[in-house]
Amino acid sequence: MISLVTLHLLPTGYRPIADPVSNYAVSHYGFLYTSQTICSAVCGICLINLLLNSPVRVPISAITALGVYSASRLVIFAFPTDIKPPRTARGTVHVILAVLTFAGIAVAAGVATPHLINNVTWSSVGTELRWSTYLIDGAAILLAVVFAFRPLKQISGLVERLIYLGTLSWFGFLLGGALLS
Repeated sequence: MISLVTLHLLPTGYRPIADPVSNYAVSHYGFLYTSQTICSAVCGICLINLLLNSPVRVPISAITALGVYSASRLVIFAFPTDIKPPRTARGTVHVILAVLTFAGIAVAAGVATPHLINNVTWSSVGTELRWSTYLIDGAAILLAVVFAFRPLKQISGLVERLIYLGTLSWFGFLLGGALLS
């Protein structure tokens, strides 16, 4: 999270409202982008372990989706985005991994949260988990709409960052709920 915030404070020339986070990978500060993708993958893997060892029976679809999220985060930095046309093979792989990332976390949160909030372990953060899930899923749907209607592409960076915010919140509340129990 620190590297992600730092990227937004550095003079990269990118516009957070319009430009995707992955543009930072091809900036002078690409190492910070790489560190945040690897850290988010590791966090996802740790949460898989947490959920597999929790008293709650989380559906395997949620665990699998979290695995898809983690795997895509782990390798996405190796396939930099295309800043300008034409699209390259590496840029195409990047887009596919980004879709897997956002779809993976949306499915994981959407499927797991209803099971988690009814358990004493996460009941203290049930509202927060629910709202984080709404943010992730709503922003993921909105991102699909933004890309379907080209005039809205000007806000794609903002919508993507809402998914990041929801994801980091969901991760934090999952961990917080486990630590509080």
